[in-house]
Amino acid sequence: MKLKGILTAFSLILCVLAFGQRGKKGEEGANVWEENFSAESHGQHPDAGTVSIDITNQGADLNDCISKAKQQALYVAIFKGYAKSAAGPASAPLAEKQVYNQNLDFFNKYLSSNMEGLSFVNSATTNTRKPGAKISKKVIQMTITVEITKAALQKDLESQGIIKGVADLGFKPEVLVVPGNVYMKKLGFVKKIDNQGMPQTVYNYTDAVNDEFFNSLNGFVSAKFDDAFYMADFQSKLDAINAENQKNNMRQDGLKESEFDILARVVSAELWIKLDIKEEMVSGGQEMQFTITMNALDPLTNTKVINGLPQTIKTAGDNKMQLLENTINAVADEFRPRVLKYFTERETTGMKGKIVFQISEELEVNFDTEIEVGGGKEVAFKRVISSFVGKNSISSKAAGAQTSTRLVFDVWIPTRTIDWDDSEISNSFDVFGADVKGKVKKFGYKATTDAEGLGKVIVTFTEEL
Repeated sequence: MKLKGILTAFSLILCVLAFGQRGKKGEEGANVWEENFSAESHGQHPDAGTVSIDITNQGADLNDCISKAKQQALYVAIFKGYAKSAAGPASAPLAEKQVYNQNLDFFNKYLSSNMEGLSFVNSATTNTRKPGAKISKKVIQMTITVEITKAALQKDLESQGIIKGVADLGFKPEVLVVPGNVYMKKLGFVKKIDNQGMPQTVYNYTDAVNDEFFNSLNGFVSAKFDDAFYMADFQSKLDAINAENQKNNMRQDGLKESEFDILARVVSAELWIKLDIKEEMVSGGQEMQFTITMNALDPLTNTKVINGLPQTIKTAGDNKMQLLENTINAVADEFRPRVLKYFTERETTGMKGKIVFQISEELEVNFDTEIEVGGGKEVAFKRVISSFVGKNSISSKAAGAQTSTRLVFDVWIPTRTIDWDDSEISNSFDVFGADVKGKVKKFGYKATTDAEGLGKVIVTFTEEL
């Protein structure tokens, strides 16, 4: 009896342990997209907005693997993305993982519902080039190719307010499409100049945007972006650009703007999309292949802010322009969410640029001079300047060496500001400089402002009032 009781107790312990293990496994595998699986690009797809993903997973049988692969591919398209493979192009995720964590109940239903997320799955079939394997008596491993209309999936999630769309910004940003650096060199629109003894590479965008072939490509890009963004018209501003260049040539060397700054200031686009194109014949000359990459440049700072993923499409056909359009459509569908993310984040972090304060030779004060700020209190002029910069920007910091006659700040300013009549307007560094200049005026000093490009403004104090 005693032995029987021990055996009974031992059996109960095993049952509890087994139940606990099943519960733990159930928690880990409650959602099939949280199981172990791999994903990679399957291949090119001529239909813009559609992606094909190879999902390698495990299941009880083929139907189980296919059912899981659909949900896993959706999760990959939305939250993980995938790199370029030998078989096909890369694809960026539509949203950050935090969006999933913040909307768990929504996605638990969305990713498994035929009426919701799964409605954007066009097909799911076995990849015969990657044979399956038997893992155990009850488990097999298969590779399933899942085709998803990613563009429509994105619009659906935006319309439900799950991921941010352009409408969430409250305005339509303006973007400009220009040839990328590699393509500019191929077209011959690059020159070397001597800039005060230093060699400098200058890109001739004015001539490049008049190139007939590029204009065709620009039309394809605009068709993919103009529903959500204003497309800057470079050509309509050529006369204004030429006039500014003539004015610039008459300035002293130390006061001249760069060609890029003049373009950026006159065109006034908030982001430059740079399009690079590589064309080649492959398969012994039997197929034509295009590799297109989009990158984005912040015209305020002349720095690259988005690194695009190259997309390659090839065909045995001879319709070159159709092939180009298909390739650009694929690139744009991958790139658009990144552009939107950039503008969304910029609403929080602000627009980066520089503001410079300097004192003319005619003014008999400097930034170390103490000035009255009210109540009989006097502080150094530079402290007044620093205070106004800090209060009127999201963040700021001193940039480089500060002197008694020159102060430089890196600043991040809000994208919107309040005008004199209390209306909300788009902000700029020109507006920012004028605002700071006006507020410092009450301390008895007159100043002028001069813009350099879009991302730099110089405030010069000229005389006492």
